[in-house]
Amino acid sequence: MSRCIYDRCQFNDHIEIRVMKEYGVLESWTKFIVSMPGNVDLFSPICQLGDEEVAFLEDDTKLVLYNLKEETSRDMVVPGMMNMYYCGIMTFSGSLVSPSFCRWDEET
Repeated sequence: MSRCIYDRCQFNDHIEIRVMKEYGVLESWTKFIVSMPGNVDLFSPICQLGDEEVAFLEDDTKLVLYNLKEETSRDMVVPGMMNMYYCGIMTFSGSLVSPSFCRWDEET
C-alpha cells in the first residue's frame, strides 16, 4: 500500500491486512483489522491514505474509504467517475522507467 508490502487474510466478517513498512525488517509488520458491511470477499485494498484510511475497491464497481481509527467506511467520490459498471483500478508508483508495454498510436 503506499510503498509498503502487504498481505491480506479474509474471514467471514473482516479482513486482516498486514503491512511491512520497511522491506526485510520483521518488526516493521503492522496488522490492521477491517470490518466492512456485507460480503468482505468483494473488497480489495488499493492503497493506504495516510495513517488512518485505506481505500478499497468494492466488487470492481466502486471505491470505499475505511477509517482505521474510527472503524467506519464511506463511499469515495471521484469526479468524472460516475455510474461505474466496471472500474479497472491500478496503483501508481513514480518511476524514471518508461512504460513501454503500451502504445497509443495506430502505427507499429
